[in-house]
Amino acid sequence: MSACTHYNNSSEIIQSRDNEIDISCMIEEFDMGEIIIGKQALLATTPENLYVFDIGSSDNLVYIFDPFSGSYKGQGINYGPGPNEIGQPDIPTVSTYMGRDKILMIDLAQWKIMRYDTDSMIVDSAYVPQRLLKINDNNFPSRARVINDSTLLAQNIWLDPNSSKFTKVLERFNLRKGAFESFIDPSNGPAQNFSYDARIDKNLIVSGDYGKDRILLLNSSGLTKRNILGPEYGSDKKLIAFSNIVITDKYILAVYSGCKIEPSVMAYDLDMLGKKIVVMDHEGNYLATLKTDSSIKDIKYHEETGKLYLALSGDIQIGRVDLEKILSDEISINNSPKNNSPNHKEASSNPDKTPIVFLDDKDQETDHLDLGNILISNANDAVSYQMIQCDKNSKNEKFDIDSVIVTPDFIDGDLGLNFMYPGLITSLTLRLNGKATAGPFRGKVEIYGNGFDKPATCSISGTIVKE
Repeated sequence: MSACTHYNNSSEIIQSRDNEIDISCMIEEFDMGEIIIGKQALLATTPENLYVFDIGSSDNLVYIFDPFSGSYKGQGINYGPGPNEIGQPDIPTVSTYMGRDKILMIDLAQWKIMRYDTDSMIVDSAYVPQRLLKINDNNFPSRARVINDSTLLAQNIWLDPNSSKFTKVLERFNLRKGAFESFIDPSNGPAQNFSYDARIDKNLIVSGDYGKDRILLLNSSGLTKRNILGPEYGSDKKLIAFSNIVITDKYILAVYSGCKIEPSVMAYDLDMLGKKIVVMDHEGNYLATLKTDSSIKDIKYHEETGKLYLALSGDIQIGRVDLEKILSDEISINNSPKNNSPNHKEASSNPDKTPIVFLDDKDQETDHLDLGNILISNANDAVSYQMIQCDKNSKNEKFDIDSVIVTPDFIDGDLGLNFMYPGLITSLTLRLNGKATAGPFRGKVEIYGNGFDKPATCSISGTIVKE
C-alpha cells in the first residue's frame, strides 16, 4: 500500500486512493428479527436510536432499534394518501432537539413536510405528527439536513413545467416561511447531481458528485475549502461516482461506485451502487478505502458505539462494523498506512492486539451486555456474570490482568483470574456498589493487561429499579 495523498496549498488537489481494506468478512449482521426491508432501505442514527427506513413500503416506513443492545423499540409513519400519512417519501432525516428525536419527512405526493416525535410515535397509537407547511410542487427541498428548529440545509430542486428537466443547488430552507436562501456560488458549488452531508458544529459541508469522481469541501458559509479530484476524474466515459456522504466526528465517509455507465440508472439498478467507502479526515486527507462484496444502499455512523451501519443488497440486510477499530488497526497516527512500515505485522500475529474477547450466553463474541432491570436492594449481590476468553491463536504464553474499570461508577467488576493463557475462559462478575440511583444507565467495561496496548472493552446497559 502506498502513502496517503495530502494537501498542498491549492484548493484543488488530485487524490490517489490505493490503500484498500477488505471489510467483507468483518461485517456483522444486525439482527432485525422477522422485519424485512425492501429495495429502498435507508438509515439514520442518533445517540439513543438506530432508524431503518423502508421508503418503498406500503405499510410502516420506519423501524427503530436500540444501537447498544440491538433490541427492537418500535415502528411508525404510515404510508398512504391520508392527512397524517406519507405518500411518496423523500430521503428522510432525523435530528435530536432538546433531548428528543425528531424525524423530518418530505412527502412528494402531497407536497408537505411532516415532523414526527419518535418517543410519542412509539408509545401512543393515536399520535398525530406535526405538519410544518405546504411546499411548492415546482420548487421544493430534497435530501434535507437539519440546522436548527426552523432551518434546513437542502437541495433546492426546480422542475421545468414544460419539460422533464430539473435543476439542483444546495441552499438553506426556512421552515417557517417555506423559502430558500442562497449561500453558495453556483459556479463553485456541488454539481447538478450530488450527494452531501453537513456538520455545522464542525463548520463543514461535503458533497460528492454522482457523475464524476469529485468531492467538494465547503465551510458552513458556503465557501470552498477543497476541491478533491479522484483518479477517475476526467474519464471520457460516463461514470457513477458517489452515492452517499457521511461526516462523523473524525472522518468523511463517501460511498463510491466507479461503474462506467449513465448515472441516471443508479437509483434503479443495485448492481451499479458503490461497493467501496472512501475514508478521509475533515481536511480531505485520504486515509483508506473500505471494500465490500455487496452493493451499499446507505451508510450511517453511530458515534457512541463506534459502529458504522450499512444497508446492503446482499444476504445481509443491515450490517455493522467497528469503524474505529478497522482504521486504528490499519492507519498510523500520522495518517499513513501501517503496512508501509518495515516493522508492520499482521493483526493475527501482532502481540499488541488485544487478546481478550467477551462471550455471550451462547459462547459467541459480543461487544454489548444488557443487564436488564436491577433491583436497587441487590446492592451487595452480583448482578451479572460475563465470560471472557483469551485469544486461542495468541503466541504469548501468558497475559497478566492489571485492572478492570467499569462505568458508571456504581458498578464494580471482578475477574475470576488475574492472568490468562491462550484459549483460557474465565468469568467477569459485575456488582452494584451502593451508589446506584433509579433509572436507565449505559456504560462500559475495560480490561487492562500486560502484553496488549489497549483495553478489551464491552458496552453495558440496564435499568436500576427501586424495590
